[in-house]
Amino acid sequence: MSRKEKDKNSIVSGVTGTTSTKSIEHLSAVSHVEKTEKTSAISAIKGIDSSVKTHSIGEITSANKEKIFQMLHEEADKLFKTTKITEKKRNVIEKAVQMAIDSAVVDEKESKAK
Repeated sequence: MSRKEKDKNSIVSGVTGTTSTKSIEHLSAVSHVEKTEKTSAISAIKGIDSSVKTHSIGEITSANKEKIFQMLHEEADKLFKTTKITEKKRNVIEKAVQMAIDSAVVDEKESKAK
């Protein structure tokens, strides 16, 4: 079917009715907008506190899993000390991280196969 034939077949033959429209409410004007100011450059970045210990855990195995869970709990104490999170939510977050760690545990058999 050609385009002309399609156009002939799709001609509107009449209007069956209309629907009423709702009025538009008046919008309030935009209040005063202040000009943005140029930001200043970063003056310095300090290093981490020397009292903060970093941990190297290497491969996560069933042998060092409990040590990792202890480190997780210590880090959670530091992190959540300054937040207003409930104990229940904190436990949920810690448990989720523990489950992620559990799923990443490498069996000694797998480790030796590498």
